[in-house]
Amino acid sequence: MNLADLNDVAAAVAVGEQAAEADSRVLNFDIEPSDEEIEDIPAVLLSEGQRFEVPTKLIEAIESRRAAPRRRSGIVSIDDLISFEAYLNKYKRAQSSVFASLRRFVLTAVLDYHDPGPTGAGWGEHRVIYGCPRAPEWELWSRVDGKSLSQTELADLIEERLEDLVGKGGFPPPVEVLEMARNLQVHTKGRFERKIDPTTGAYRLVATEDRESTSTAIPRAFLLGLRVFEGGERYQVEARLRLKMREGVPMFSISLHRRTEIERDAFGDVVAHVQTATDLDVFGGMPEGCPPA
Repeated sequence: MNLADLNDVAAAVAVGEQAAEADSRVLNFDIEPSDEEIEDIPAVLLSEGQRFEVPTKLIEAIESRRAAPRRRSGIVSIDDLISFEAYLNKYKRAQSSVFASLRRFVLTAVLDYHDPGPTGAGWGEHRVIYGCPRAPEWELWSRVDGKSLSQTELADLIEERLEDLVGKGGFPPPVEVLEMARNLQVHTKGRFERKIDPTTGAYRLVATEDRESTSTAIPRAFLLGLRVFEGGERYQVEARLRLKMREGVPMFSISLHRRTEIERDAFGDVVAHVQTATDLDVFGGMPEGCPPA
């Protein structure tokens, strides 16, 4: 950058304290003159110590007067998959690449990445990130996975999320699961016994009060249809019921079968969708400058 390009002397004030010495001189160093994009770089020679300094404030002042930056840079964070793909298609180049972290379920695209081969390094300063936000229903069921629930808590959960239940493939219909949860509200006192059907694996909770015996059939599991990530496809998840007696009081827990595998499968589907929509390479892990995946 040439100081002669400045319109007035006032812009040189940006050097500030870097050139405060009375005997300092401003020199220009021509770096790689064969590269058309690189111009002279101003440097300040300080008389005390005979050392050079690059007046960064002056360079920033000159850069701010340009019509546009020399190159794109910055990190953009996207909240939904469609916008992420649209951004990639708008700004991608031939060397743009996407990195998928299986541990974090995060996609990071580097738009100004390296060219293929041993040479042609890219700056890697223009990036866009998609964090694959979890769907609300997946977060809710994940919070209760393995958690101990009372009869009331189980019934409230089934009633609140009845739309997530799917009745097919030998699993009980949602209305039957709801009825079971409601009936459990009746059995709050008395002596309880846990019995298991050896054929179906279903539990039978028997409550005896005043010489009368009543029972509630509890299914081994019920089926859920859940989105793992916001805006994504729904996946069938087997929710297995467990029953334990605690000081004569029945307590339940729900176990989401293959929960970790389903999350990985859902993330794999997101990655495949990005590859198809953008026609970009996707690598497992994180790009340079990011913590290890």
